[in-house]
Amino acid sequence: MLQNDEMQIPEEGDVFTVQPLEGEIFYGKVLKANIQYSNKYSELSKSSIIVIFNRRANSDNSNYKNLDPKEIIIPPSYVDNAFWNKGFFKIIGRENLTEKEKNLDYGFVESKGGFRYWLLDYKGEYLSHKPKLLSRNFNKKEQDLAKGMWTAF
Repeated sequence: MLQNDEMQIPEEGDVFTVQPLEGEIFYGKVLKANIQYSNKYSELSKSSIIVIFNRRANSDNSNYKNLDPKEIIIPPSYVDNAFWNKGFFKIIGRENLTEKEKNLDYGFVESKGGFRYWLLDYKGEYLSHKPKLLSRNFNKKEQDLAKGMWTAF
């Protein structure tokens, strides 16, 4: 776990570190922040959508510039501010989202049990195509991130 000196509220473009294992620190980036919902996904309000990159942090965190979407190892996932406030993530800088990041083809799978599922965008709207990057369980943000993070390393 990383140490945070103060409460951190993520913003779009924030670059952060995450330490899934002792001595292994990776970079992540906030794609969307403080998302508001008024539909059946209201429990996700104030969430952020993040990605984790396959780039290890160096000792002074100077190699986070020019993160490339080709390096994504954990696809876009919903997280709430607790990940920052409890020290799992630590904001180290901010970079404007690149055009590639703004145009990432991603979505979420919502399953109703059995073989029935739907593909949704980050707003909970149905998609008519299968995105290149998929995350499971649209309405289970913490479980999705935790499962993906620990199995990816």
